[in-house]
Amino acid sequence: MIEFIIATYGTICWLVFKKFKLVAVTTYSVVTAFLIGVFMIGFILIMMNMYQPVSKDGRILAYTTAVVPWVKGRVTEVPVQPNVPLKKGDVLFRIDATPYQAAFDSLQARLGLAQTRLGQEQELLSQGAGQQYEVERYQADVDQLSAELADARFNLEQTTITAPTDGFVTQLTLRPGVMAVPLPFKPVMVFVHSDKPVFAVTFKQNVLQAIDEGDEAEIAFPAIPGRVFKGHVIQVLPMLGEGQLQASGTLLQFSLPQRPGRVPIEIEIDDDLSEYNLPIGSVATVAIYTGEFRVTNIVRRIILRMKSWENYLFID
Repeated sequence: MIEFIIATYGTICWLVFKKFKLVAVTTYSVVTAFLIGVFMIGFILIMMNMYQPVSKDGRILAYTTAVVPWVKGRVTEVPVQPNVPLKKGDVLFRIDATPYQAAFDSLQARLGLAQTRLGQEQELLSQGAGQQYEVERYQADVDQLSAELADARFNLEQTTITAPTDGFVTQLTLRPGVMAVPLPFKPVMVFVHSDKPVFAVTFKQNVLQAIDEGDEAEIAFPAIPGRVFKGHVIQVLPMLGEGQLQASGTLLQFSLPQRPGRVPIEIEIDDDLSEYNLPIGSVATVAIYTGEFRVTNIVRRIILRMKSWENYLFID
């Protein structure tokens, strides 16, 4: 960036002093030109960084769900294929249902017996040969077994894990024989929802006051060299991760972080990207053009396009 500005100013000085000789080359004129250049370049850089900020931290994001089974057991079947679109309710994988089916059948048999005994006691009570206590006892047994059967039915149903919404599974490593356990920190696969991906970028906090919703943005993807896409600011997210308070058994420590948190900003890309292969997680360089010091817009636009052309040459 600074190299481009210096080269442009150097070209102007060469035209003025050498090519057209509009100004005589003297110590005074050279020093004056140098000081003017330093002041002008510094002013342009400061204003451009503040009011036409740029960030290399743009990224395509998608909503995902870490799939954790409700019940534990050995995986018996994984019919899903990675990166293939799924509908809500499609089977992701199945867990061995043998112990859950046995528990369900046992409770169902016990409930049937309890219901039979309850009916018998009610019949005896209606004929004056039974006791109210026995009817209430068997009624309690029926209610308890009904609740346990409902829980057993739920556990049995949870041995078949299905897609929560439309979407797909990616980087699938789950295979039959794996022991799946209901631990939140040990998911067995990641489900990517079909919701429209979000494009977000983070900026340093010193540019926050200049950025407003609706400001124009331009995006350059390393995956698409030589192209710059149009967009606009949707919102400046109202909270940073560093500002959250969570219930804890320890007191807060207000020590300054080594690096201040960056401000997340959501960008809407106006151009159509459907013809390009951009995996979720692709990065981009993003420039935002605010309503202040618009004279520096052209410099930022030129620099961003130069960076985009550089993507043809520089590979990580």
